[in-house]
Amino acid sequence: YDWGLYGLWPRTWFTTFDLGAPRLNFLKWNDACVDGFFLFALRGSYVAHSGPVILDARGNLIWMTAETFGEDGQDITDFKIQTYKENLYITFWAGSDGAEHQYGMGSYYMLDETYKVVKTVKAVETRGQDLKGDLHDFLITSQDTALLTVYHRQPADLSALGGPQDGWILDSIFQEVDMETGELLFEWRASEHIPVEDGMRTYMKSSDHGRDPGAGFDYFHINSIDKDHRGNYIISGRHTHQIICINPDGETVWILGGKENMFTDLSGGRATDFSWQHHARWYGNDTLTLFDNAKSPYGGRRYTGDHSRGLVLQIDADALTARLVHDYHDPAHPKLAKSQGSVQVLEGGSGNVLVDYGFYPTVTEFSAGGEVLCDVRLAPWLIWHLGMVTSYRGFKTTQWVGRPWYSPVTSLSPSEGVLYVSWNGATEVRSWVLQGADSDGVRDNVFEDLDVQAKDAFEASFKVSDSHIPQYLRVAAVDEHGTVLKYSQPVDR
Repeated sequence: YDWGLYGLWPRTWFTTFDLGAPRLNFLKWNDACVDGFFLFALRGSYVAHSGPVILDARGNLIWMTAETFGEDGQDITDFKIQTYKENLYITFWAGSDGAEHQYGMGSYYMLDETYKVVKTVKAVETRGQDLKGDLHDFLITSQDTALLTVYHRQPADLSALGGPQDGWILDSIFQEVDMETGELLFEWRASEHIPVEDGMRTYMKSSDHGRDPGAGFDYFHINSIDKDHRGNYIISGRHTHQIICINPDGETVWILGGKENMFTDLSGGRATDFSWQHHARWYGNDTLTLFDNAKSPYGGRRYTGDHSRGLVLQIDADALTARLVHDYHDPAHPKLAKSQGSVQVLEGGSGNVLVDYGFYPTVTEFSAGGEVLCDVRLAPWLIWHLGMVTSYRGFKTTQWVGRPWYSPVTSLSPSEGVLYVSWNGATEVRSWVLQGADSDGVRDNVFEDLDVQAKDAFEASFKVSDSHIPQYLRVAAVDEHGTVLKYSQPVDR
């Protein structure tokens, strides 16, 4: 697998479904990883169709789609499950990914349990600027508002960095938006609060960055946003190595990390030495999780460690102290991802932690104590450094229940004497029941059970070559209680 013998992006193909599902490689497996579904949105030059993918814990396909969302392009990132008005939804960003600038221009989409788009959320135009939603983060708050990231080119004085006084930056913005009305509730811009000198990214006089609107210098690079129980916001600035807390008036409450760090590190520097980080999230009221890349995406030996890691930090915002609770990395297979990545404390109370390495298409599930339980690869190690397959973030959920609006699909292969069946997105199917009827039975909708199979993969198959098999066939999708969820359309064999 790792040497490309199954291809540079291995996939599993089906008879009843046109798309090939990612073929995972488990370097390590533990039954403690069996719960939940993986959520990925794979991108890269080897990914034929950028889109959301749900896989079960063993890598079997649950759901993929070839649908194109919106008018801004078909790159998709930040695929996850979120709660809105007490219901679960699939959410993701879709749009045009300006890969050379590492930001996006698009919108955010919400799909219900039937896999229909029920809401589209957009950035709000302000100051006469036509702002587009960025690919990095879309978070629904407990107040059912949306937090989203935006990038915008802005004139700026770069002389402090050795650049032009009449230069340009790529400004980092976040908005809070009323999801019902589209009204802007709050907006913050890095250019109005964070000086360009706080950036850790080297300004190269020989480059075009910052000299014209088309190449604004990205000195801050917002890549995540969250909101705490006090109504304060926290954001991650990758290029300043900072996590910043901002109050509802737009004032800076505290800064963790970077040149202006305000915290006393109770762990000898290990709680504040993160760099080029991603995905800062509150876990409870005083615990912060984030992905410490520890490596710059801009080449050279710009790294602060020999591996990327998932961090859990205890934050005392009153005493301004930070303590490292745990860092999650695999010493047997260290990874140093130059961009992207996420950390998730898993649902269900196990304390397991999922670390996705973003630019490197691999994800590791750890026990709460840091033991590697499962190590999974989404593409061969051979191409990791080339960015041909990346995942941005990866998540796991035990809560999602998919009930597709469409019926199961069958495909009859007369030469094999086999009927194939699948139901893209359905999560409640526990068995397939093959049913048959004669021509009168089809008209009267009278079918008899012929065979039954437990569902253990995306696609199942039934032998239908025997002479006693009725002329018309269909398959019933049955749940754990023996209830028929839906039938496939009858086929004439």
